[in-house]
Order: sequence, then C-alpha cells, then structure tokens
Amino acid sequence: MRRVRKITTYFIIFGITLCFLLVGNLVLMFFISQRTGNDKAYVYAEKIAECLEQKADGEYQMSQEGIEFIHFYNGFAMLISDSGEVVWEYRLPEKLPRQYARKDIASFARWYLEDYPVITHIIGENIFVVGRQKNSIWKYQIVFSVDTIEAYLQYFPFVILVDIVILVLVPILLLRRDMRKKEQMRTTWIAGISHDIRTPLALVLGDAENIRQSCKETEPELAKRAERIENQVIRIRTLITNLNTDNKLTFGMGEWKKEEIRIAALLREVLCDMINREPGEQYEFDIMIDEEAEECMVRGDRELIKRMLENLIGNAICHNPKGCRILVRLQKDRRLIIADDGCGVSKEQLKSMRKPMFMETLGEHGLGIRLVKRIVKLHHWKIRFRQNGSSGLCCEIEMRGWRGI
Repeated sequence: MRRVRKITTYFIIFGITLCFLLVGNLVLMFFISQRTGNDKAYVYAEKIAECLEQKADGEYQMSQEGIEFIHFYNGFAMLISDSGEVVWEYRLPEKLPRQYARKDIASFARWYLEDYPVITHIIGENIFVVGRQKNSIWKYQIVFSVDTIEAYLQYFPFVILVDIVILVLVPILLLRRDMRKKEQMRTTWIAGISHDIRTPLALVLGDAENIRQSCKETEPELAKRAERIENQVIRIRTLITNLNTDNKLTFGMGEWKKEEIRIAALLREVLCDMINREPGEQYEFDIMIDEEAEECMVRGDRELIKRMLENLIGNAICHNPKGCRILVRLQKDRRLIIADDGCGVSKEQLKSMRKPMFMETLGEHGLGIRLVKRIVKLHHWKIRFRQNGSSGLCCEIEMRGWRGI
C-alpha cells in the first residue's frame, strides 16, 4: 500500500510538472512569436496600398511612408491592372514577369509567386501585391469544413481525456508488471530460504529435545538450557513461517482454499497443540464455547485460520514470560475472543496495533499481529485490539459468513 501511495504521489508530481511545462512552452512560443512575428502581411498590405496614389496624368506614386514600410520588410510591391499588366512597381525583382494571366494571379494569391511570399489587396479594378524575400514567410492555406470544426470542438475534450488516461495508465501498467516480477522473485526467494532452513532447524530442535529429555533428572541445568534452545528454535521456525505466509498474502502469490470449517473443533485442536508444546506451568488455558456456537461453520482457509489462532495464543505466551491466564472464547454472536491477564501493552503499542496495515510499523508485536490482520482481511472479518481490564491484552474477531448446522 505504501508503494501504491508513493507511485500515486509520483504521478501527481509528474502531472503538475507536465502542466507547468505545457504552460511554459506556450508562454515561450508566444514570446518568440512576439519577438519574430512581423509578418502580419495583410494588414500592412492594406496599409501600404493606402499610401499609393494615382496622379492626374494616370500615373501612380507611392508616398514616403509606404516606401518605408516596403524597405522595413525588405520587400517589393506592384500594381496589376484588370488586364494582367503591371502598371506600377517598386523594387520588383527583374526575373518576375510584368504580365500575368488570371490563373497566375489566382495561384500566387493563394501560394507563392515563384517562391516569393506575396499578399494581395484589391484597389478598385486593380490588384495591389506586396511581396517579401524568399524563405521569409511560411505561407499555406488550410481549409476545413464547418462540420469538421464542429466535430473537433465536440470530440476534442474526450480526446484530451483519453490522452490523459493513456498517459497515466501506461506507466502504471509498466510499473505493476515490474513490481509483480520483483514480488514473485521475493516470494520465491523467501520460500526457498524457508525450505532450506527447515531441515537444520528440525535437527537442532530434535537434538535439543533429546538433551532436555535425557538430562531432566540427572542434569537439570543442562535440561533448562536445552529447553531454552528448543523454545528459540520454535520461535525462529514460527517467524520464518509467518514471514513466508505474510509475503504471500501481501503480494497475492499464495493459493488459498475455501472450505467449510467447524471453528469450535479447530479452536480445541490449536489449543491442544499449544499445550502439548509444554509452554510452562505458569500458563493457564481456558476455553469457553457457547452451546449455540458449538456446531457453527465458517468458510475460509483452514491453514490460515489455524496460523491466525496460533499467532494470537503464541503472542500471549511470548510476551508474558512470567506466566498468565489465556482465555479463548467463542460466542454465539459470531465473536471470537482471545485474551490474557498478563503484563498488557502500552497505549503507544495499542495504537500501533490498531493502525491500518499500510501505516503500521513492525514493533514488539510486529510480524505475528500483522499476519493476523492480513488473514482477517482476506476472510472479510473484523478485528479489534483492546486492553483486558487493568492488565493484559484482548483481541476480538467478528467472523462473517457464520453458518449454523
């Protein structure tokens, strides 16, 4: 979950950066166009045309203002009569013709006059032409139908939305694929370590148990040391199993079965296993099952639920070395309660245990409790931790999918 939040943060930063870049690029393009955009040719063609006067003898004369405009653009100008003859010119290149057919005028009015960009303006029955040097203006006409423009305006928001979705979705899919590969490698690695360490742990556990049994009467001190070794080996084995299971649940790698489980029978089985491990005479176990809940069934994975119960009972044993009374109660209102009257937890520890899984940190009650919460979440149950009176810890699980027989 933290990784998802981190990726979401990255995408938000990416989106904000993209917006800033887009706005910055538009501002830069506007600035460049203002600094270099002296090609408002039609307005100046009309302006220059106003500076052209016809004298009484029929000749044409350009005022000084018009000449300055033409020089400013390093251009040229001419006036073509209705018959196509150039009747006035100024700085007209020598290679350009002085007589034009109507089709020639129609062509250069839209495009270029022999690679010279020109702009035309009508003066009476004549055509006034202002030209500039080659490669000074990019001039092309783009024509769209009204229906096309309306379609663009109608569908443009959806196109932008699709582009944004693709822009966000493609990186997410790529990241998820890479994360999936890493998660699979991690799961395989942890599973391999768990498998490889199982044999040496079994050997150490067997030797410690043999030493404890053989030295119980003759060398009690050695038997106690062997018992401590045995307990620590069991603890290591439990931690590795929890780590492997937690990793599979976190990344969805495991294959979990859904079956009908008689929860009361499973509770007795787990409790008997815990007692047979001889946790010590300082621990007292009580199990209370309401008569109405005796034959009730829940649907879930048997091994996961068993691991959950072992972790909760084992947590009470592990964190109360001086001993305590452990109560396991199954109520008819679908609530499972596992409580102890031991040393309890601090307010900070209780607050940490109540945090959502994506916010929690591994503290004293770390991996085992986190695995319990993941198993509860997988089965769509509810879990709550609270203090058990003046001392001790109480875990309350509300089991959904409860079915009587």
